[in-house]
Amino acid sequence: MPSPAEPTGVTCPECGKPLLKRQGRYGPFVSCSGYPGCKYRPPKSAAAEKVGAT
Repeated sequence: MPSPAEPTGVTCPECGKPLLKRQGRYGPFVSCSGYPGCKYRPPKSAAAEKVGAT
């Protein structure tokens, strides 16, 4: 069973919906909660900075 997506506290610059931290097949990633209508995904380095990961 997949784990639930965690809100990052950052909004999508394209549609204004919240960005979520999700767990994928290749590890965690950040994407827009408006998917599939909005396909925004920040670059890995920018996503790590916004979420506070190292």
